[in-house]
Amino acid sequence: MSEIAIRNRSCTAREWGQDWGILRFFQAKNAALEPSPNVFWRP
Repeated sequence: MSEIAIRNRSCTAREWGQDWGILRFFQAKNAALEPSPNVFWRP
């Protein structure tokens, strides 16, 4: 396993969820300013 993969595993699911929530918030904010069919990434 690569060093980067091990380092990424140290990130908790809760922290990842918070980052994802912030990302989705900014995507939604941008969508309101400039509509686009591909604003949200597919899960």
